[in-house]
Amino acid sequence: MSDTPAAALDARPPPEDSSVLRVEGLEVEYPGAPVVRGISFSLSRGEALAIVGESGAGKTQTLYALLGLRSPEAVYRGRVVLAGRSMTSLPDAEAARVRGREVGMVFQNPGPYLNPAWRIGAQIAETVRVHTGLSREAALRRVKEVLEQVELAPETARLFPHQLSGGMQQRAMIAMAVSCGPELLLMDEPTSALDAPIRRRHIELIAELRREMGLSVVVVTHDIEVVRDIADRVVVMYCGRIIEEGPAASVLEHPRHPYTELLLHSAPSVHKRGHRLPAIGGDVPRPGDIPSGCSFHPRCPLAAEICRGTEPNLSGEGHRAACYFSDRLPLGETTRQNFTPGRNA
Repeated sequence: MSDTPAAALDARPPPEDSSVLRVEGLEVEYPGAPVVRGISFSLSRGEALAIVGESGAGKTQTLYALLGLRSPEAVYRGRVVLAGRSMTSLPDAEAARVRGREVGMVFQNPGPYLNPAWRIGAQIAETVRVHTGLSREAALRRVKEVLEQVELAPETARLFPHQLSGGMQQRAMIAMAVSCGPELLLMDEPTSALDAPIRRRHIELIAELRREMGLSVVVVTHDIEVVRDIADRVVVMYCGRIIEEGPAASVLEHPRHPYTELLLHSAPSVHKRGHRLPAIGGDVPRPGDIPSGCSFHPRCPLAAEICRGTEPNLSGEGHRAACYFSDRLPLGETTRQNFTPGRNA
């Protein structure tokens, strides 16, 4: 193998098709608690997908399944095909090689994933050497390159994790995730713990890395600014299922599911500063206590008898939603304000 970073980072098998990632009927079930319920989607090369929804929607469990991180307590069904390999059936050792080389991961809280006893540069260099076979000198050159890409000073390589701010730790984690030149970058709430100005710059940085490296991106987020600035497509999850999906502009401007509209209406933004944000009434059901029919019907202002009896399928061309009453949207301010969750359930 060549000792140059460029040659090493380009040495990957030719693609089978235009999809970097295919998810086919993915299910994740803990004892008595289904947390991901038969979801399917694909991701094209260079595309960015945002997965949104409240806590408990199954977003992070989906992300872990994409990585082949399997809990011994859970049962997995369906397929996750990443870089031509089925992550749901790969042995752990081979899945770890794919994770380090073909896909990078940025976790919500980088602290536990940075070794407190190792300097930042040494951690990134070790990742590069293990997954690309570069020499020590070439790996150190790569460390300098990726630190520059994420706007961290070269001196950062000599620091320990505890010497970095939260935002710098997050950037160090991003540097490590992209250090081996992956095709796919997965991110779990990458801006949730950051102050507003730092969050804004992180969003811009992620968008820049995506353009510069040709990355495909899957980001789990509550931050609608991240969705607007990064995502080409949006998947909305609720109770482990996809209830809406489509082009980002279409989903954000013309949602076709009441849950999506309420979620967007309750999301903070620069335009809502100084205003009290409305909340979606009611609670997300626990995985072991999901209502029959449409799982959102106890909280939905449009719920009718059919919603309680039969779960709707995703329908539509391009922009799809699992709702019997998509044609009644938008809800309007009066409907949102006067609805009491559970009253019509």
